[in-house]
Amino acid sequence: MKKIITLLFLTTQVVALSQTNENSATQETEENPKKNEIRVNPGMLMFYMPEISYERIFAKNHTIGVSFGVSLQDESNIGIKYMITPQYRMYFGKKSANGFFMEASASVYEERAYNYYWNYNSFYSSISSRQTNIGLGIAAGGKFITKNNWTGELSIGVGTGLLHRNQQPYYYYNYNQYYPRVSFGFGKRF
Repeated sequence: MKKIITLLFLTTQVVALSQTNENSATQETEENPKKNEIRVNPGMLMFYMPEISYERIFAKNHTIGVSFGVSLQDESNIGIKYMITPQYRMYFGKKSANGFFMEASASVYEERAYNYYWNYNSFYSSISSRQTNIGLGIAAGGKFITKNNWTGELSIGVGTGLLHRNQQPYYYYNYNQYYPRVSFGFGKRF
């Protein structure tokens, strides 16, 4: 009889202890969720310009972040040497910073621009120069997160340069009036 009571007592203690640990672990996760994320975007490799991004969750479905991309060549095939892009995202998923999102961004980038001089019949010459530009962009996409806090992301968008537009009609061609925002990224939330 003593053995049965002792066994019943130990079983009750083990079950009670395991429930307490499970609940406290759940409370810790809910109180201190992972709010930072670092991501690599090889999707911009099609433009010879890979990106690295940092994102911070400041509310359940709102994040801010910054991306930095550098051309692997003298300049990318979209005419950009480097690009720094701060962004704001609003998520529409049930989990924190997960699911479908909309993005608004601003960019600072170095571009190549061309000046063409001609008479009314033909071109005389063209001169290219590098200049810094700023732009605004939008994007939409989806982010997916695993139980181990690995993230995957797909998004597409476009941005437009704000400076150096139509400085001299018929004499100036801005190579980068529009620039792409493409992401096939993966990262880790910590």
